[in-house]
Amino acid sequence: MTLTPQGRYGAIIAEVHASQTGQVLSKVKVGYEGNGVGITADRSDRSFVIDAAVSNVSEKADVALDLLRVTADGRSTTLTRLPIILLPPNWQNVVDGIAVSPDGTKLAVALQINQNGNALNPRGEIVEYSLPGGATQTWAAPGDTGVPWDPAWTDGGQLTFVWRDHLKGTVWFSTGRSQVRRLDIAAPGRT
Repeated sequence: MTLTPQGRYGAIIAEVHASQTGQVLSKVKVGYEGNGVGITADRSDRSFVIDAAVSNVSEKADVALDLLRVTADGRSTTLTRLPIILLPPNWQNVVDGIAVSPDGTKLAVALQINQNGNALNPRGEIVEYSLPGGATQTWAAPGDTGVPWDPAWTDGGQLTFVWRDHLKGTVWFSTGRSQVRRLDIAAPGRT
């Protein structure tokens, strides 16, 4: 599965490829370029959650989630909008990664919370959503200026992610330190 943008703020096309040959088996439009475009699969590799903007009106579009189901022979079958809005319109925040839990019931989202869109001063949060919608749990590191990226669930129900801090530069180009961190989702968080 690949996501291919069709130009700046253009449509995002999800392409299902044959694992042996790379041949495109099916294509479906799944949203638009926006403040986060990502994809994650459940263990079956037949259900994919995709985050993308819901329209091509740049910052004025919600970033939402779609569930794409694929048959055993690689054909796209259904595309369903999930009742979760990751980012409302006009937010300067960015989705920096999503991951479906091993049991397919939860979605972890790494968020970059930008307090000023023109300055490099983000903070990060990990938000856990119940799928297909419902309760959320949020974890933050107050006073620790940095951002989480690329969450991944472990078989033990914990969440690992890349933490980037000591950032220097601009909002578009920066350097910093990266480390892998582990989050115990059973620990209390902020809701």
